[in-house]
Amino acid sequence: MDSAFEQIENFIADLQLDVSTLERQTKRDDPLTVASVAYRLKGHAKALGIDLVYQSAVQIETSARKNRMGQLSAEIDLLRYQVELLSQSAILQRNSSLYQATCPNDQTASL
Repeated sequence: MDSAFEQIENFIADLQLDVSTLERQTKRDDPLTVASVAYRLKGHAKALGIDLVYQSAVQIETSARKNRMGQLSAEIDLLRYQVELLSQSAILQRNSSLYQATCPNDQTASL
């Protein structure tokens, strides 16, 4: 089974692709595809406990289903920002874990 880091990293990679799809389909005025992608994102985010992405996906899905295409650009921009923060956080967390694994007797923590 994948480690938690691998699951998050895979989710982030998929999420980046999905955000691009959401942007493209919004420009094409395709609310059905936007709602479908947002619905899938919502489920994955909820399963992983990533609440901010979950809430954004709910907003995007709702706007698409109500055909409020004008709102979608701002909602997708927010999601893209959240993805970037999540990505940076995952990188920092992984680097921190790698550092701790390679330097278990680091004396700087006790200073």
